[in-house]
Amino acid sequence: MRTVYLAVFRMSIHLDRCAEFMVRFGVPQQPETGEIEVGATEAAVDDLNAKAWHAMSENPDQALAYASEALAMSESMDYARGRLYALGYKGYGHYLHSDFESATDYLMQALSLAEEMNDPFGEGLVFGCLANVQTSLGNFDQAFD
Repeated sequence: MRTVYLAVFRMSIHLDRCAEFMVRFGVPQQPETGEIEVGATEAAVDDLNAKAWHAMSENPDQALAYASEALAMSESMDYARGRLYALGYKGYGHYLHSDFESATDYLMQALSLAEEMNDPFGEGLVFGCLANVQTSLGNFDQAFD
């Protein structure tokens, strides 16, 4: 039980520091208004992903809806970075709902894309969430692989 607590606690620390890294590495910040650009543009995908990230802790269902829309838009326009973060946010949302199978599926897709794009920040976020999934499943050894 102590290991699970520590893993969740470490994730909380990680999430608290993410805003700093998001600015540094160019991950989209929360839009100023509630409006989202109409049409499939990279900026619209980035806005949806930012909304998904910021809604995650208070309303995972809404975050999943934003991430799903961002994923569909990014796939329609072949926007790899938008797809990477949408997949990661969908994975994290499913993790919060204790749907570990779906979470793992989305996160592995995100990891593959992050590696293909050589995006170390994306890889780090995905690895952190995958570790939490494995910890929640009791697979402590796999959580640190």
